[in-house]
Amino acid sequence: MSDIKHMKPISDEEKRELSEHLSKALIPLQKTCATLREVVLKSSFAELEEALLSLGKIAQNLLKPKISDEELKKRISAYEAWGNYGWVEPPDSPPHLFLSIPDNQETANSIVMQYCKPHNIEEIFAELENQKHVRKSDLREAKFCFDNKKYKSCAMLLFAMTDGRLIRLFDKIEKKRRPSGKAAAKQIIDHILLEYSEVNGLSIYLRLHGLLKCTNCVWAFGDDFRMQPSTINRNYILHGMRWKNVTRTECIQALLLYYELIVILDTLHVKKISMPS
Repeated sequence: MSDIKHMKPISDEEKRELSEHLSKALIPLQKTCATLREVVLKSSFAELEEALLSLGKIAQNLLKPKISDEELKKRISAYEAWGNYGWVEPPDSPPHLFLSIPDNQETANSIVMQYCKPHNIEEIFAELENQKHVRKSDLREAKFCFDNKKYKSCAMLLFAMTDGRLIRLFDKIEKKRRPSGKAAAKQIIDHILLEYSEVNGLSIYLRLHGLLKCTNCVWAFGDDFRMQPSTINRNYILHGMRWKNVTRTECIQALLLYYELIVILDTLHVKKISMPS
C-alpha cells in the first residue's frame, strides 16, 4: 500500500471548488511570473526579492483549504464523535466518510467494517511491515493471532505496541516517569498541534483530533472496573476484567488505532518530545 494509495479520492464537488479556487489564484501568479521575468532581465535584486515574496504568498494561499471556521468546527466534531466510538478513519475508506456522525456504536461499527474486509486488513498489516518504528516480531505475532481468530491476544499485543510507541517518544529523565496511554497521546498530539494546523493539511489535522478522542475512549478510566464499557477498552482487557470475548470488530479497532498512530507520527516526522516540567 503506497503513500499515494492513502490519499482519499476527490469528490466532484471538491474538484469544482478546487478548479474555481485555482483559476482565481493563478491570475496574480501569472502577473507575478511576468513581473519576475522582467525583473530577472533587468537584474534588479530588490524587485526580484519582492517578486519572490509575492510568489511565496500566492503559493501559501493555494495550499489553504477553502473552509469556513464554522465548517472546520463541524468537521472536527464529526471526527471526534467517531473517535468516541473507538474508531479512526480506515485507510481504504471513501472521502467524507467521517463527516456524518453515526447515531450509535452499532451503526458506527457497521459503517466502518465495510472497509475492513480481509484484503483491507492484509494490506494494513503489510504496510505496517514497511514502517520504520514497528517491532516486526510483535507485528507478525499479532497478525498470527488475528488470522487464527485469537482476537483478545491480538488486541493485547496491539495495545502494548501502541503504548510502546507512545512511551518511546519521550526522553528518559532520571527519577521521572514517562507518560503512557491517553496521557502520552494527548501530550504528543497537543505538541504537534502547536505548529500544525488545517493549513498544513486538512485531512491529517482532522485525523489528529479523531485520534486523540479515540485514545481517550480506548484508554478510558475503568472506575474500579464496575461497569463493562460499550466499546473496546485497553484497561479492561490487559487487567483481565473483560467479561466478554473480544470480537473481530473490536480487534480491528485496536489495529486501526495502532496503524493511524504509526502513520501519522512517521508522516509528520515526529521526533523525541521533552518531558513536561
